[in-house]
Amino acid sequence: MSFILGLSYDLVLCFCCGIDLKDFSYTDIPLLEHAKHSEKCPFLLDHFGSQEALERYKVTFSIFLCLSSLLVFLD
Repeated sequence: MSFILGLSYDLVLCFCCGIDLKDFSYTDIPLLEHAKHSEKCPFLLDHFGSQEALERYKVTFSIFLCLSSLLVFLD
């Protein structure tokens, strides 16, 4: 991940483009919030190439969250 932890637990700074993101909620995905607010970040473009790649990541991550919730429920 390209973030450096800020002064508070919900403030991060991208080491590459310098954008700071704060006030995360439990359901936020930092990588997707980063892409939403800084789509020209060289780190994101180098590692993911495009918004389309991030959308695929979002779907995969959402499936993972659903399966994780189910496993906790079954436990």
